[in-house]
Amino acid sequence: MLLSLDYDNTWTAAPDLWQGMVEAFKADGHRFVCVTSRKETAANKKALGESIGVHMQIVYCDGKPKAETAKKAGFVPDIWIDDRPETINSQAKQWV
Repeated sequence: MLLSLDYDNTWTAAPDLWQGMVEAFKADGHRFVCVTSRKETAANKKALGESIGVHMQIVYCDGKPKAETAKKAGFVPDIWIDDRPETINSQAKQWV
């Protein structure tokens, strides 16, 4: 199973808890990808790469719909974990 995990206000809300959950799921054979509304800037790549990026690949959506952008990057998650599920299929104005 492929799970998409959002960064802002999801991973950042409880990083230690999410890290444990991600590692437990991965030990059972599941995969994760971080799909974030953020732009792929050097600052974002550094910040996310040093936290959630240690555990999974990151897809930067630049405010575009997450499902569409993730699919273009080769990911079709089975489960989405996101504090703003409306950003999965529509544009996001925050975190861009």
